[in-house]
Amino acid sequence: MYTYKIDGKTLTFFLSTESGAPIIYLNTFSDEGQKVYEAAQAAACPPFTLVAISDLDWNHNMVPWDSPPAFKNAAPCTGGADDYPHALLATMC
Repeated sequence: MYTYKIDGKTLTFFLSTESGAPIIYLNTFSDEGQKVYEAAQAAACPPFTLVAISDLDWNHNMVPWDSPPAFKNAAPCTGGADDYPHALLATMC
């Protein structure tokens, strides 16, 4: 397992031991990557590399358009989902 902080986000890599294994990108709310990877291993899933991304701004990174708060006293959504994949790719290259 390797963990990196990039652009305010935490990326945790759970590497496969097999070359050519697929890569799964998982956006996590509270750093559940370890639990997901362990559950997949316990279920005898085929080999894969997991990249768990945490410390997201869910009201920006995961929302495709501006919208008012979903809950009382919550922050409004600022519609950055279209930019998130591009920013993520830019930080990895």
